[in-house]
Amino acid sequence: MLQAQIHHKVPREFEGMEDVLTSSTIGLLSYLPGALAAAVVAELAQIPVADVAVEVELWPSHATPPGFRRSAHPDDDSEEGDSARGDTEPDAVIRCGGWLVVLEAKYHSPLDEEYNQLGREFAIGFNEARRNGLHPGLLVLTAHILPPTPGGVSLVKGVQRALENTEGAAPVDMVAAVPGSLRWANWQQFYGILKRKASDPGHEPHTRRLLEDACKILELHGLVPYDSTGIEKAMLKWQSSVIPEEAWASPLVYRSRTVVSFSAGWGEILGLDASSLGALTWRPYLAATPGNARQPERHYAQLENFELNSLQSIAWQPYQQGGNAP
Repeated sequence: MLQAQIHHKVPREFEGMEDVLTSSTIGLLSYLPGALAAAVVAELAQIPVADVAVEVELWPSHATPPGFRRSAHPDDDSEEGDSARGDTEPDAVIRCGGWLVVLEAKYHSPLDEEYNQLGREFAIGFNEARRNGLHPGLLVLTAHILPPTPGGVSLVKGVQRALENTEGAAPVDMVAAVPGSLRWANWQQFYGILKRKASDPGHEPHTRRLLEDACKILELHGLVPYDSTGIEKAMLKWQSSVIPEEAWASPLVYRSRTVVSFSAGWGEILGLDASSLGALTWRPYLAATPGNARQPERHYAQLENFELNSLQSIAWQPYQQGGNAP
């Protein structure tokens, strides 16, 4: 199935399903050597585990904890099995080195702003870990660049609030355990972990191929850290050109934010992941004065002749000051 996805032999809507992405990447842990799988889990979930066995259970069904309700949000339960059973299905439960980590993975679907889903899953993991003498963990895996805040509330506060607001309220020790047990990571970080492991010559060839294939799946979805090499090459060409200072001092607009100039925003761009750029647009313009009223068109043509393809997914659209931004 990995090869079918890599070579686009499955329907596009199938490739984009969260469950398929989870199976192709998180499910991979079951096929890796124990020490390697433990190292991946330790880094992704930010827990202290060593060379131990890893058990991964995908989509286990659990009874919804007392006091919780099934979410009314369609995206929450669309991939949690038969909602008529009243069960809750985390994307995975990982047992590793004295830890029980419940994983909730999101790709296209949003996090529940009421934290009902994450609250249920935390309660399930906490109770299961306590029964088995393990440390509880909840790992929220999303495509966000910064930790998400559904409804304007942090993940920790949101889960604690969901537990406190259950009918009868959750035990005090469960609520108090949230800050030390909840972790967030993004798919881009997961890609970086797998990529580093795949480049390690100490692993067997078949193991490295598994890691490389999982990386290819994430690459197909654009879930990779931002590589500034392309934009750096283009910038060097622009710097050596005759582009006027007015253009270089023009604003850089991305994610509804405006940086005072391209050069001022350069350092910030280097620290971003590709998905955070979104529809990034660098919009250089020239002040249209009587003396250079026809100059902008000439400079726009010069800019368009550069290797704009090296900007990868960045959209570049110049406009004249006072005109309408695209």
